[in-house]
Amino acid sequence: MLGGVSPPASEVVPGRGIVEGPRYTSSMTTTIKVSDDLRDRLKDQAARDGLTLGAHLERLADAEDRRRRLESVKEAIARTSASGLEEYAAEVAEWESTDLPAAS
Repeated sequence: MLGGVSPPASEVVPGRGIVEGPRYTSSMTTTIKVSDDLRDRLKDQAARDGLTLGAHLERLADAEDRRRRLESVKEAIARTSASGLEEYAAEVAEWESTDLPAAS
């Protein structure tokens, strides 16, 4: 499954007819080509944290996704006008001063 949706086994493509699509399952493995040195570094890092290499690579991919999201937020803040930042600060202050009832 890819993003919770299984890719089609085949599809009709105009001008090409029926085209076979990928057949992925969540338990399939794949091979990636990396240098021996990089493979060894990744395996050492994974072992240090008690992870499989796949779990370590997933953690690295998640960290990169997070880094990119935060960089995007940083860039958006940098593009915000001074008046926009003042409006934001005022709204935050208003929310922070609001007396909210305790959750039950």
